[in-house]
Amino acid sequence: MNQLDNLKYDYIQLANSSDTQALSDEYLFKAVSILDEKYKNLKEHHELFEGLLSNIGSDQKSIALLNYVLKRLKKKKDSLEKNKYYYDFGNTLFSKAAIELNGDNYLNSLIESKTYQEAKRYFLLVKKDHSTHFERALTNLAITYELYGRNYEAISIFDKVIKSNPKFGMALGGKAISLEYYTQLAPQQSLLLLNISYNLLKEALKDENLRDIGGDSSFTLYEKKRIAIERSEEHTSELQSH
Repeated sequence: MNQLDNLKYDYIQLANSSDTQALSDEYLFKAVSILDEKYKNLKEHHELFEGLLSNIGSDQKSIALLNYVLKRLKKKKDSLEKNKYYYDFGNTLFSKAAIELNGDNYLNSLIESKTYQEAKRYFLLVKKDHSTHFERALTNLAITYELYGRNYEAISIFDKVIKSNPKFGMALGGKAISLEYYTQLAPQQSLLLLNISYNLLKEALKDENLRDIGGDSSFTLYEKKRIAIERSEEHTSELQSH
């Protein structure tokens, strides 16, 4: 294998380890040091490593690793493509904010979260380009609005993403889940909204990049929601037939 193939292999190994087991910060920082030394002259490592580390920090719920990623990104600000820098920085803040939320005082910690506000500022700097940074940034922004109960704004942003990229699974699935809020507010339209959500979820699950972008958890969530709506509609049909 050439050096780039070795890089991909090592990245996949580290990502798989994070997916399947709890890793200590000591282990993670040692792994970072080894990979930095091994690929110090490789352009792809310089450009891609923080994105991987941010995802691992989110999986492992490691504030220490995420703070370290932010420091690394600041040092690379002038050498990274702007959209990538803005997205990676915002996404790392987004992951950090989610970990910082206090389960015992969730609402107050959400309201007082400066990290979410900073993440929002970076997401808004991401422009449409040849990559999916724009779609990812706006999807995370919409998820943030949804956390704050601003469902209408969240749906509006999901729609903006879908208009830009009609097959972007995370936005399709995100909108489907946001519509649940309105099934409670407008029960007379619940069947129509559930049907829209169902079709959105089916389209989201067709996105071959869904797992790579949103992880297995997003795929599993959308599949469970799809099945729940399907069973609900079957139950309604059975009642109407009697």
